[in-house]
Amino acid sequence: MFRIFVKMFIGLFAVMYRGMTEVIKSITALIKRQRLDKANQIGRGVIEYRPSEIGGFFLPESLPTNVVISGGDNRRRSQTISAIAYAACVNNMPVVVLHEADRDLESMLQITFANSGRLTVINHNNPMYDPFIGLSDNEISKLIMEAAAKEFDIKPNAKYYIDGMNAYIRALNKAPSLNAFVKCPHSDLFNKVDGLVIGGVFDSAKGQDIKSRLMQGQSERYKLENCFQSLEAQFAGILSRKTSHDRKSITRTIEESDVIVVDITSNVNKLMLNVLIAQIRMAMGKGKYVSFIADELSTENSELFAGLIRMHNEHCKLTVCSRDVFAMCGGEEKIFHTIIGNSGKIVLYAHSSGAGATKWAEAIGYYDKMETSTAHSTGKYNQSPFKLFPGSNTTSTTNYNIKREFIIKPEEINRMRPGEVYIFDSLTQELAHTLLV
Repeated sequence: MFRIFVKMFIGLFAVMYRGMTEVIKSITALIKRQRLDKANQIGRGVIEYRPSEIGGFFLPESLPTNVVISGGDNRRRSQTISAIAYAACVNNMPVVVLHEADRDLESMLQITFANSGRLTVINHNNPMYDPFIGLSDNEISKLIMEAAAKEFDIKPNAKYYIDGMNAYIRALNKAPSLNAFVKCPHSDLFNKVDGLVIGGVFDSAKGQDIKSRLMQGQSERYKLENCFQSLEAQFAGILSRKTSHDRKSITRTIEESDVIVVDITSNVNKLMLNVLIAQIRMAMGKGKYVSFIADELSTENSELFAGLIRMHNEHCKLTVCSRDVFAMCGGEEKIFHTIIGNSGKIVLYAHSSGAGATKWAEAIGYYDKMETSTAHSTGKYNQSPFKLFPGSNTTSTTNYNIKREFIIKPEEINRMRPGEVYIFDSLTQELAHTLLV
């Protein structure tokens, strides 16, 4: 009887011992797992922020930089653009925003710059634009040649015709403008100049000089007329019909360090977009600094816009914004990676497109994720000299493997919540993750 009791006691102790051993093993495994997860979290490099405002990532005291905004809803993208524009404006940098009929963006910017006196919104309800207002004859010729020469096959001698036309318009006490170019009596211009000489507006020598210039550029007259008519058609919704004092342009805005928001109506207005981009490039050529924000502008319809994206110039802080930047690039990986490579900050919201999410996951990059695998082997033994209750032992072997994995997986980008955002800063190499308030 005693021996049976002893055997039962030893068996019970063995069971308790094995149970305690399993608990210790489980605790040890949990600690190892937590340490592994912590190491992977550090390796992934994502900094988790508390719910934040987007403006906190674009502080006015920080240096302006190139930015890419991709994904999310229109409201969040507009908030991001407003924060960038405000920071640039505080740094006395002129801001040019081009967009395609984005009323939410216009409203957000009007709220941001309320009562500042620095914002001009140009759209169908406020047609104030004229691309040529305030430009010299040389600047007008340069602008036309850069924006339209290829499409209309305009030759360099067109400059002489433009100079003669401008001289005639100024003789009428008018400023050169797109409206004046369209209404100019091109077919009867020589007679009109003679009439001004007879009327004593200027002497015969001046009249002869104007006619000489018109003659030198006469071969390009029809091309220029066609160009002006096309420009008028594309600018029609925002073209100013007022006096020169009330007209606005990108050139004038940059000179005054203000903020201008222009609705291009549609990306199909290629000539219009070329003219607007050419004005930005002209300002850069003069050494002016500008923050240029392109909202949903297609690179496929404007060579000048695509060229500006490829150009890394300290005088232009470029923000490219789209619901899907990869799609905006027409699926061209080269220009997509050029935009990313030139950017100082990337603002990444949710994407519905699997292709876009994958491209962004690849762009953000990979990290070395450590994983474990455990192998178990079990054997039996007799745990007491009485040999009444045979026991077992288990041996575990843990193997560590390194696996390359996306820092942000495509499916994570697809499943991001409204307001959830990743922000990468190339200067600090920080990848922040937060939920915007």
